Parts: sequence; structure tokens; C-alpha cells
Amino acid sequence: DDDDDDDDANDLSKNNPIVRCLIECIQEATQAYAASLKVHNALLTQYAVASNTSPAEIAHAAIVRLCNVRTASPGFDDEILGDIASSIPASSSSQSESIGTASSIAQYLSLEYLCETIIEGVLPSIG
Repeated sequence: DDDDDDDDANDLSKNNPIVRCLIECIQEATQAYAASLKVHNALLTQYAVASNTSPAEIAHAAIVRLCNVRTASPGFDDEILGDIASSIPASSSSQSESIGTASSIAQYLSLEYLCETIIEGVLPSIG
């Protein structure tokens, strides 16, 4: 039964210090990844000026490169992200930001978030 598996995962994450440490690492890495995307997104115009291209070209190259990395990395597989999310208890978030819950980790690591964040920074330069 899937509910039993979820309970087992929650029990494991509560009782095992190694699993708790891994979950904290995933939460911190997710937070760093989201912050990094935002920083690079804010610098798209400067990157474009420095490389004599448009922000849209830089954004396109970034999205393609990150998609290639995601394809090559088993850690971004939807099934793996689901397994990670199911092992994080709802009360495990100790951060003031919303990154830390299972659903927010899945959201911030999603391809949709990547594209929305990068495209959001390019739109002002297009119009």
C-alpha cells in the first residue's frame, strides 16, 4: 500500500540522522539553486552586453544548457524528485523561506520554474 510506504519514509526521515542530514542538504541545495537562478537572471542584460548578444540569446543558451544538464542528471528525474518529496515530513522546514517543504522543493527544481524565472528576466528587454 502506498500510504504505508509514505509512513515508512516519514518514520525513516524522523529517526535516522543520516536521512535527516540528506534532507537538510537537499533543502539547502534547492535554496541555493533558486537563488542562483535569480541572480543570473538579474544579470542577463549585463551578460548580453559583455558578450555582444541579446538577453534573449543568453536566456536561450542558459535554458538549453540547463536542460541538457538536467537530462544527464538522474537527480532531476520526476520519479526521484517524487521519492525525495515523499520522504520529507511536512514539519521539516526550518527556513524562513518557503523552500523546504516537499512541494516547494519539487516546484523550485522543476523545469517550469527554471524557464519561468529566466524568461521573466528577458521580457522587459524585448518590449
